[in-house]
Amino acid sequence: MIKIEAKDLPKVTVGDPEKLKVGEWVVAIGKPFGLENTMTAGIVSAKGRDLPQENLVPFIQTDVAINPGNSGGPLFNLKGEVVGINSLIYSRSGGYMGLAFAIPIDVAMNTVSQLRDKGRVTRGRIGVQIQEVTKESADSFGLKAASGALVNSVEKGGRRKGRHRAGRHHPQGRRARGEQQQTRCRGSSRRSGRAPRSRSRSGAPARSATSR
Repeated sequence: MIKIEAKDLPKVTVGDPEKLKVGEWVVAIGKPFGLENTMTAGIVSAKGRDLPQENLVPFIQTDVAINPGNSGGPLFNLKGEVVGINSLIYSRSGGYMGLAFAIPIDVAMNTVSQLRDKGRVTRGRIGVQIQEVTKESADSFGLKAASGALVNSVEKGGRRKGRHRAGRHHPQGRRARGEQQQTRCRGSSRRSGRAPRSRSRSGAPARSATSR
């Protein structure tokens, strides 16, 4: 964190990412390829997106053009409120291909608050690794719908095995909780305690995450 001794600095208004709707217009401001104060626009493509290499953040997915120099820049809604921080793209070439991801501003501000108050960031975890229940896995478990969360493994020292009462048993020991609607199963995977791995950059293989 950086403390600046100054007065009357211009500031932006922090918005609420929870109120964003898929299809809503958003604007990014940055310095792509050294071109200062460049604005690009697009729509929100999805919310709460989990990425394989960044599974602790519920990303905002957009089709806003994000290029080298945009990373760390703000994502605005049409009210002029900051709703995210532009962070990643998915690319086969290392350049923008229509898939961009922003960190929700409430996640970023929570991180700032923890660093300011405690000097470190603490995240909750439930000690398990889970994945989404697909139609194929739901059929294999005999579930009526592809909903819920599939527990892949339990971390050593986590919840004791005898307390896993809910769900159905997979022949290999996996369990699915699909009879009850788990509307935030994606959020659970972000709290499973897995640390994010390093991001790929230019020249990365297909579908790799690239920081911008």
